[in-house]
Amino acid sequence: MGTRGDRATRPGRWVAAVCAVPLLALAACAGPAPVPQPTTSATPQLPPRQQLAARAAQATALKFTATYALTGGNAQQAASSSAPASQSVTISRTADGWRLDIGDSAQVISLVHTTAGTWKCTLSGAAPSCAQVAAAGQPPPADDDFALLKVFTAWPQELANPATAIAVNVTSSPPAPTGVCFEVDIVSASIAAPVDPGTYCYDANGVLTGLRTSTGTLKLVSSGAPPAALALPAPLVAAGAPVSPTPTPSSSPSGR
Repeated sequence: MGTRGDRATRPGRWVAAVCAVPLLALAACAGPAPVPQPTTSATPQLPPRQQLAARAAQATALKFTATYALTGGNAQQAASSSAPASQSVTISRTADGWRLDIGDSAQVISLVHTTAGTWKCTLSGAAPSCAQVAAAGQPPPADDDFALLKVFTAWPQELANPATAIAVNVTSSPPAPTGVCFEVDIVSASIAAPVDPGTYCYDANGVLTGLRTSTGTLKLVSSGAPPAALALPAPLVAAGAPVSPTPTPSSSPSGR
């Protein structure tokens, strides 16, 4: 038999044991404490002016070939007096220069610029030919045939320059289904417009995917790598006579 002291402490031990069981059960069911998740914040969106400048800066250095559908505007009227509903425009940019083809099934004008000079080629008719219109180091002539060239050369440089006096907003009514489109307005009417006001669309790589200005409406049809080299698409002529040697024609009027 136990002593009176043992009997006196025994109820206290039972109470402690009984109370411990629920605590163990609760601990087993509760599982591990949740780990706090780190808070994340969205990347700040650049203002539209900076977004456009970044994409246009990529366009100034981009080496590519792209084909567009051209409708309306002064550039289409200059390219063809017949003014068809739509014309094809192909631009190729390489490390040595560029080539711009404008036309339709009836007439194609090809403009080629390299470090050796600038040429204008007429690819319609029975005798396609090319003629040099600017010597090495000289800018292309400022005539209607070259009106569309600024879309791919001068204008991206202006759009990329933060000092250019323009106002920019992102627009939800683009002329092209891809890329981000920006509505561009001229800030001051007292200065010569650095670009035409209108809508400019660029993708993340700097490819122009759409354009709507007085120059016309361009919609990207396809894009890809530039040609390995630029070549005149027809024999070179001067004063009505072929000049030897003639450049090797490219595989197609578009240079693709």
